Amino acid sequence: MILFILSIVLIVVGVLLVIGEIESEEVDFFGPVALFCMIMGILMWFFSNPIVIMRSWELFVVVSAIFLSIVIIFSGFSIFVTIKMIKIRNAPTTDQEFIGGLGKVVKLITKTKDGYIKYKGELWKAGSDHEISPKQKVKVIKKDGIRVQVEPLILSSLMYCPNCGDKIREEAIVCSKCGEDLSKIE
Repeated sequence: MILFILSIVLIVVGVLLVIGEIESEEVDFFGPVALFCMIMGILMWFFSNPIVIMRSWELFVVVSAIFLSIVIIFSGFSIFVTIKMIKIRNAPTTDQEFIGGLGKVVKLITKTKDGYIKYKGELWKAGSDHEISPKQKVKVIKKDGIRVQVEPLILSSLMYCPNCGDKIREEAIVCSKCGEDLSKIE
């Protein structure tokens, strides 16, 4: 009976950790622990002999199918997110690729709380000395691991082309050096 209850608790803890993974930037911790809890929970479920406790083969099959579906879906999501984060952290990018690049705020950035920007199609955790609202364009001024420091474009009369890195005026529509269309920058 203890193994039966422990299996359900582990599956629930695993699901809660995946939900915590969605809300947190600490994917290195939540993902693997969630995966471990769910796999151990489903293994314990089958080793606990739940047919005896449930006293019905039909109920056992239905509950087992539900548990297996939950574990497969949440484990798959956890593995996907963990792999993506590892790829981002191990990507051979240099800080110079980011400095001067243009992005768009996705989640509010304040002086005290980081937000997120979209830069070259990817989400980046971003901080600033200014409050920057969503959809506002920003310039990356510093990169520190998976976090970037940004400033709103309003504060800078010069910015840099995201394609060639050449200095351009803020009001420019195309880069004078490479012809990059600056009006479509996200």
